[in-house]
Amino acid sequence: MWKKKNKVQWNHQKGITAADVLIGLLIIMTTFGVIAMIYVNFVIGTKGMDRKTGATRIATNILENMNMIYYDDIENSLQDFVNKGVLIKNDNSYSVQEDSSVKVFETTIPKGYALQITLENGYEPQDKLQLDLLKKVSVKVEYLLDGKLENVELSKVFEREIVRECNSPNFGEEYVRQMIPDAEYEMYSEAANALPTGIKIICPLQYDGFSKKYKIVEDIHSLWYSYSNKQWATVLVLESNQLDEYFNLESKTIEPEKLLNNENAYVWIPRFGRLTQTPNFGGIRFLYKDTKRVIVSSYQENGNFLYDFPKEEYNINYFSTEQLGEWIKIQEIETLATPANLLNDSQFGPFLEY
Repeated sequence: MWKKKNKVQWNHQKGITAADVLIGLLIIMTTFGVIAMIYVNFVIGTKGMDRKTGATRIATNILENMNMIYYDDIENSLQDFVNKGVLIKNDNSYSVQEDSSVKVFETTIPKGYALQITLENGYEPQDKLQLDLLKKVSVKVEYLLDGKLENVELSKVFEREIVRECNSPNFGEEYVRQMIPDAEYEMYSEAANALPTGIKIICPLQYDGFSKKYKIVEDIHSLWYSYSNKQWATVLVLESNQLDEYFNLESKTIEPEKLLNNENAYVWIPRFGRLTQTPNFGGIRFLYKDTKRVIVSSYQENGNFLYDFPKEEYNINYFSTEQLGEWIKIQEIETLATPANLLNDSQFGPFLEY
């Protein structure tokens, strides 16, 4: 009995068996395998995330930089990239191969990424009556991840710029000096007639069809003119003590003859160009700011839109390089070969005197 009891105790005390060791090794190996798989998946996931982030950054930057340029310059710039060998054109798509490292719209395309830019026009090019006002740009960036082709694609609809029909009348110092070379001046206000004698008062005027008189415009940022309707921006420059003589200050109106016969009455001639192959009537196009871009008015679309016409098609030499327009005396509109006379003989004239 004593021997049997001791034998049992001895069996319990003899230590780890081979089976225990094998089980332990299996547990350790399984644990390491799981950890290794987690690590590999983490590395693959991180790599995939980095590649996708890079592709998204490329597409986003290209669209954002396109948004910073003129509508017409989107397609013009793409064609320039084709001419320089940066992009390959196929129908309405422009692409960069993944073995190239180039810069497109101020965005570097590293090797390992393939770029495709697609344009979809919102009009039919063969329809001459339909204006090119919308285009959809899609930017697709492709890359390989563990032998599998992945991609990111972003799109944006771009709209042609809508602007006023011409450069607004300018009351900056250099333009006012075209009317008032050396005297002090103020824009009209209700307190203008109380100003000291010698100060010139600039009175913007708009024809009022109801009273059949010209009325003082108090908000020069409003649309107080319409060249399409032959209503040119008009001002009268007076001494402060002449306001009572010329105006009914209660209604702020002036008789047309008092304005039109005054040597200090001026009209604004916005910067324009003339199509060389078109008669003067119908051939005048207002230019946007100090650029060579042309403003095209559309009654069908009810707006004024900006176009980049080829400069060789029209003469733009009527104004200096940075000039937005000029103020000229109403009495000088008929002076031949001047910008005012050309405008007066165009579809925007003759200047309506009423």
